[in-house]
Amino acid sequence: LNAEPWRVAVEDPNKNKNYPAVLSLYNGALATSGSYEKKFTSGLNHIIMPNYAEGAITASTANSTTSFISSPMRSVSVLAPTAMEADAFATAFSCMSVESTLSLVDKMPSISCFIIAQDGSVYSSKNWV
Repeated sequence: LNAEPWRVAVEDPNKNKNYPAVLSLYNGALATSGSYEKKFTSGLNHIIMPNYAEGAITASTANSTTSFISSPMRSVSVLAPTAMEADAFATAFSCMSVESTLSLVDKMPSISCFIIAQDGSVYSSKNWV
């Protein structure tokens, strides 16, 4: 087969069309989880940190604790052998610190990641393409 690569871009969380990463995929899958797409009326994003018990968040406490409840990442993109792995890791890494994520990913040769933190800082694993 003369396979042509798929050109894929990581979405700009600010929607300015300044794609922070563009790559060519020959095989594998890329998935991105981001806190910039879906928001609740309280300002929380759809990725809720797992260390908060269900029902512990109320309308009166949500605004004061948003930074502790919502994902600390604006965007986490993961390149993995399958779409299922890429999606699962992207969501899980969205709930971890940058340091913990990079430390773990750097021990997983078939996984790589690209992170945009809430403050706009960009990080990538050692094997990011």
